[in-house]
Amino acid sequence: MNLLLTLLSFIGFFISCYFALVYHKLIRPDAPFIPSFCRLDEKSCGSILETPEASLFRIPNFYFGIVYYTVLIVLSFFPHLFQDGLFELRLVSGFTVFIGIILTYSLLWKIKVHCVLCFTTHVINLLLFLIFLFLL
Repeated sequence: MNLLLTLLSFIGFFISCYFALVYHKLIRPDAPFIPSFCRLDEKSCGSILETPEASLFRIPNFYFGIVYYTVLIVLSFFPHLFQDGLFELRLVSGFTVFIGIILTYSLLWKIKVHCVLCFTTHVINLLLFLIFLFLL
């Protein structure tokens, strides 16, 4: 279970970093070293980075992802810390799922963009929430 938590957190971290690098124009959204199914298409997925939904309190969502997944990665190496902050982890994780539902709605029906990486992070957040809820 700890391995699953670490793996999901690393995947979420890398996706968040990829969004950050594209947002700051440090790499192109269709960089050749990125697997084709992960590349952000400038006309669809890449365009969402400029929408109001891509930020919370005027802070781009990927920054929250980078911090959240980094904390989870660090905590995954110190399992005893999970028990000390389990309530807080469940609360924060539940909030990420709630925000993910809103963002998924926005992607599908408001912006009308099918962003595989966005949906992947929302599923990761749901899986992490379920781990915190039922397995820890």
